[in-house]
Amino acid sequence: MNTDKLLAEQAQLDEAIIKRKRLEGWSYFDRLMNTYVALDVELSEFANEGQWFKRWKQDPTPKADALKEYVDCIHFFLSIANQQGWGDALKLKNLDIETDQVDMDRSHANVYYLEIKHNLNASIINQQNDDVDAMDLKTCEMYFRLAWGIFIVLGRVYMRFTFDDMEQAYHDKNKVNHERQHNGY
Repeated sequence: MNTDKLLAEQAQLDEAIIKRKRLEGWSYFDRLMNTYVALDVELSEFANEGQWFKRWKQDPTPKADALKEYVDCIHFFLSIANQQGWGDALKLKNLDIETDQVDMDRSHANVYYLEIKHNLNASIINQQNDDVDAMDLKTCEMYFRLAWGIFIVLGRVYMRFTFDDMEQAYHDKNKVNHERQHNGY
């Protein structure tokens, strides 16, 4: 997955939204926290479509529906990475997993999902505090990298999304998001 290209595309979308919605006056912190909340909501929507926690349900959701929500999460991961200057945190090595060689059951998916949320929350730290130093920010970036890596593994191993699936779905949704901005969304 070409994260540099995705980061650039996300930056263009975010700038277009800020300009169109006249959000230039928002503080950096407010915008960042808003993006974290949006990611948290989208992660929940992805879990709802992935349905691994719905032990009472027999029929799985079509993979395409879960991929749509997964890609919404990717948008917000990219947006946070751009806002924080953490683009390198998205460059993960050794994640070309042979998904037919690895199996993940529903219990593992639950743990991975909760770990994603835990690491995202740990990556926030009180950045509006003037006492935040470089070590605190490096620690935040490390937690963000962990959240992203676990998110990718959940998509690749449990949902069986390919990197091509992810990237193509991102481009498709990014196009829709730009069209929505031009149509008054």
